[in-house]
Amino acid sequence: MTRPMITIHDIATDTITNREMNDEEFALYQADQAAEIAAAQAEAEKAAARQALLAKLGITEAEAQLLTNTLVSESSTPSQPQAGN
Repeated sequence: MTRPMITIHDIATDTITNREMNDEEFALYQADQAAEIAAAQAEAEKAAARQALLAKLGITEAEAQLLTNTLVSESSTPSQPQAGN
């Protein structure tokens, strides 16, 4: 497999150097790629689970958002003190 290229621009001398990634850079590149793939898969699984839950509840995304907004606004209102406490 050919490694990705690195471009280095030395502004002091205005020279541009193109080279392949070294072993350390390539290892970091592969780790970053794996992390991005894992994050995308986790996000897709989360979205699929949310859609499955919405289908199970028989509501749409908009209805779920409406419920969420209602619950958040109700929980942020201060409760009234009860008499005798």
